[in-house]
Amino acid sequence: MPLIIESIFGFGSAAGYGWCIGPLAYINQSEFDILCHLLGPEGPLLQVVYKLAVDSGCRYEFPVSCLPVSYHA
Repeated sequence: MPLIIESIFGFGSAAGYGWCIGPLAYINQSEFDILCHLLGPEGPLLQVVYKLAVDSGCRYEFPVSCLPVSYHA
């Protein structure tokens, strides 16, 4: 699971550009709908996360350095 998350967002061991989902305004509607389904709260990615969240032996440490920077002072 960590490798999937790192690959989508482009950090960690899969560092790079990720899936370049930042400029969502530039993709067509069908691609946007597919991406929303995949990453949405009821989508397959988070369904796996929800199942793993109840397993006390499964742990994923998200690096704080990968959080977005706040632009508000």
